[in-house]
Amino acid sequence: MDYGPEGPPDGWSLATPNFTAVQDEMIVYDGGYSTALTWTNTQTQNFTQFAPVSVGETYDLRLRYLDADPNGRIRLYCYWRDADGVMINGAIMSDYSVDSFEWQVFDIRGLTAPATAATFEYTVRMYDDTGWIGSATVFIDGAELCGPPPPTATHTPGPTETATVVPSPTPSPMPTETFTPGPTATVGACEHDGDVNADGNVTPGDAQSAFNYYINCHAMNPTMQQYCSADFCGSGIISPCDGSVTPADAQGIMRTYLSYPDPCGKSAKAGVGQRVLRARHAPGATPATLTVEIELASDGQEIDAFGLEVQFDERVVEFQHCVVGKLNPGWLLFDGRRSSPGIVRVAGVAIDNQIGVTEHGQLAVLTFKRKPGQEGTAVPSFVLGEPQDDLHGAQIKN
Repeated sequence: MDYGPEGPPDGWSLATPNFTAVQDEMIVYDGGYSTALTWTNTQTQNFTQFAPVSVGETYDLRLRYLDADPNGRIRLYCYWRDADGVMINGAIMSDYSVDSFEWQVFDIRGLTAPATAATFEYTVRMYDDTGWIGSATVFIDGAELCGPPPPTATHTPGPTETATVVPSPTPSPMPTETFTPGPTATVGACEHDGDVNADGNVTPGDAQSAFNYYINCHAMNPTMQQYCSADFCGSGIISPCDGSVTPADAQGIMRTYLSYPDPCGKSAKAGVGQRVLRARHAPGATPATLTVEIELASDGQEIDAFGLEVQFDERVVEFQHCVVGKLNPGWLLFDGRRSSPGIVRVAGVAIDNQIGVTEHGQLAVLTFKRKPGQEGTAVPSFVLGEPQDDLHGAQIKN
């Protein structure tokens, strides 16, 4: 991906104003330059390319990246489009970039252009990440959309010519780092029916699946239709792993199974009262262990479904486990797991019980372990974010 100082590579579009794309000659995967993407806004930024394609042909997409910045991360977000620019089917996504001082690769193979496809849109999406300080930079290089090889030219030798065979060059081995694209199933109308496994019944297993999609969507790898069904109390057509499924959806599915007359009625409470959240360090069991307590002060708000994120520095610590705190109304579902690099999601769902309107205390306890070589370093920061459902709108004191 080489280009001069006058602008981005041919065909690339700067879709949002809060980032720059400039050449860099110091950090390069191949050739003379790479592209340094720097963004200064927590709103998702897009760096887009459109490539012509042929219907029925199969393509491989590769993009090298170097992400050594803990403040940001990127991923590929792709679409087929027809001649009028209308999107065909759903999005094709890579996983998020992973912090490293080495070049890595997004590698999405076997993309077959559907009927009516005229172009393939692939976008580098930029996101804020743990410890956001107002800007982030990631380097990209070697973008390739590889289609079928051109037809082999043939030539029949004349009477005086001697036919020769030129051996084809041996292809270079492909990089070993690969990322599986996100689900691409087509959804006509999003049902929001709670029947996640499509067996014709809404059961506790469907509620558990919806809960797990919130906690760690990528590990569950749902199809678009499964995710739409899990978005029981939502609306619209959604994409897997975009954050639309929350613990309240799992609660609504369970309430439907139990024949509650208003399974999603609790969502009307969101935004009532004053809630304060904070993460507090507590003494660990060993010098290498860090304990983080999530504390809640609630005034005027009953809480029976919640979700939130805890952001941490994976260069210093690794997540071990999460347990229920002393504020426990009798959660039907409760868990805390690493959902993506540097992020743990914690969630709880109750049915007939709730945290009372004036209860204060410990909501959850998380344990982290220092990585080798980090035992004597300062205590890292743990930042709360993305409160969901009955914690939506809560004041966070980090």
